[in-house]
Amino acid sequence: LHPMPATKRGDVPTEAEIQTLLECVDFAQVTVTNTGAGLPDRMALNFGAVAKGYAAQHAADVTPRKQDFFREAFRGKGGDLFKFGKDQKIDAELCDITDLGLGTIEVTADAIHLGATVTLTQLIDADLPGEEGAFLKLVARHITARPMRNAITIGGNIAHAVFWADMPVALLALDATIEIARAGEATSTVAVADALKGSAPWGNGALITKVIIPLKKGRRFGYERLSRTKNDYAYVTAAASMSVCDGKAKDVRVVFGALQPRAFRVTDIESELEGKAVSAEGIAQAVQKAAADLPIAPNFRASVDYRRDVAKALARRAIAQAAGQE
Repeated sequence: LHPMPATKRGDVPTEAEIQTLLECVDFAQVTVTNTGAGLPDRMALNFGAVAKGYAAQHAADVTPRKQDFFREAFRGKGGDLFKFGKDQKIDAELCDITDLGLGTIEVTADAIHLGATVTLTQLIDADLPGEEGAFLKLVARHITARPMRNAITIGGNIAHAVFWADMPVALLALDATIEIARAGEATSTVAVADALKGSAPWGNGALITKVIIPLKKGRRFGYERLSRTKNDYAYVTAAASMSVCDGKAKDVRVVFGALQPRAFRVTDIESELEGKAVSAEGIAQAVQKAAADLPIAPNFRASVDYRRDVAKALARRAIAQAAGQE
């Protein structure tokens, strides 16, 4: 049981608001009859944990086990580890990477260096400089709930690269790069934009060790997302970044997430805005012009046409924010 959100996006609730919401967190307030269940105002039932356990069990039940390597196996689901097979005792060794020294945050004159195992909670709590730091913290605050943010890492959000992930969207808007290490070789760096295309460069024994965020004077950002609830997967995520010099847009980045298997930049919108005077009309025209060709994968949560319309609206807002017009 949990109360429905009562504060505006990004706000930290006051102690009074917290106490008011806690009045709604009590299973004894649920009334159950032969015809249904009743809930007080602002209260909701969340069966996510039940559904996750059922889904994991059902996946194990339907998995073929005739082959030796399927007779016993591990299955991960939403952060839980589930074992099925004739021996339910978990006796495998798990690899703990928390002591590899990859959980630190370092700030230099020109960049923010995030260790691969830095969690989203660490990001939110850290003292990060500039518009880049504020943008990272904003995005992290809107990714699921704090218990999950305690476990989700920067490196994992890139390597796992699920289609709804918000952080890759932000990292593309930030022109971030990732550092990759292989045993016996010197570390190398690759742009996140390149890493999200084609095969993952951290494959074949490589390990993401660091994410590097360049600090650029005068750069501003915008970020919008739409989901059914605050903690749910996004239908669409949009981010934008740019500098405005003499009223003209420079180094424009426009990024979408949750429309394709991986986040992507929309270069058609970027080129329409680059070097031109920033106006609401110009932003709307650039977004509308590119919208028809916007690649959108089918999704059971909402239709392609609906998500296209949402993407246009969110892109306009994010670009306007980055341009300082909203």
